[in-house]
Amino acid sequence: MRDGIYLEDSKNLDITGNQIFGSRYGIHCMYIDGTKIVGNRGEHNVTGAMIMGVTDVLVSGNSFAKQSSNVNSQGILLYDVQTSLVENKRPPE
Repeated sequence: MRDGIYLEDSKNLDITGNQIFGSRYGIHCMYIDGTKIVGNRGEHNVTGAMIMGVTDVLVSGNSFAKQSSNVNSQGILLYDVQTSLVENKRPPE
């Protein structure tokens, strides 16, 4: 697996405070519900976070930088995201 953190078919997880470098997808989420992805940092991945097929997910205060090694690189890729919140609010320190 070339992903930093891989989640599939899961519920109510907290993915918080991780540092992911040099992966295909820093955080890769498929078919998850009620999960919080907060305060993570990724650099030099192909994609910072790939979030697809999710419901009721909070994505907040993450930093994905320097995802530029591939023509298909991006910070966050969202696909089929429902009733979720994606924001740039920084978590309290």
